Amino acid sequence: METNVKLGLNVAEVVSNNPETVLTAVLKERVNAIHHIYGEDSARIVKEVNGKGIRSWKTFFTNALRVYKARGTEADYYSALSHSFEIGKTYEIEEISRGVNEERADLGMDPYFRRINSQCEEDFLKVFYVESVYSSVIEPGKKPKFVGYKPILQIKA
Repeated sequence: METNVKLGLNVAEVVSNNPETVLTAVLKERVNAIHHIYGEDSARIVKEVNGKGIRSWKTFFTNALRVYKARGTEADYYSALSHSFEIGKTYEIEEISRGVNEERADLGMDPYFRRINSQCEEDFLKVFYVESVYSSVIEPGKKPKFVGYKPILQIKA
């Protein structure tokens, strides 16, 4: 099975701006853990994957393995999702929901009946490593408003 990775500009910039960056022991372990999936791109990916929650190593690795191991309709679904969204473009939850539901319908998959937006968001996050995007306009005394997600790394089966 061949797995392709499409890297966004952020990942390429990390590597090109820091070519002498040395991998720590932990990062080397992570490179080894995903090398069978990503090959020579593994080090660049590991350098980009950091953070908590949806940007954590554990979340990324779990999703990478899920997509890598997918077969049949599930693999077709992940591949279709990866083609439905562009790297570097910000998507609101409503746009993600429309795109995911369209791909599910096109593949003859059952629709989501409850928590539709949440389930579509979960599927989107299985296929993309993202940056969360917040409004640049912040009202005094309030937190920045969540706008959506910007895919920076695309995984496709």
